[in-house]
Amino acid sequence: MARFDVYANLGSHAKTTPYLLDVQSDLLDDLDSRVVIPLRSLQQFPKVNLPARLTPIITIDRNKFLLKTPKWQLCPSAYSDHR
Repeated sequence: MARFDVYANLGSHAKTTPYLLDVQSDLLDDLDSRVVIPLRSLQQFPKVNLPARLTPIITIDRNKFLLKTPKWQLCPSAYSDHR
């Protein structure tokens, strides 16, 4: 896995949050987990005011996603097979 790669979300919220952004330093590649931030589809997100610097909007394949930085989490390194 590499820092700033985007992976398919294999979890139960994949419909509303289809991707995870890897933000872990490559210095920690030997760990069996990665720090990721969910990318939630804007179509599935209610209209609320969030700090733009903390939750920027990212475009992937012409679709817009909200980077949900406050919801960062760990996921198994096995996610790298689903880039």
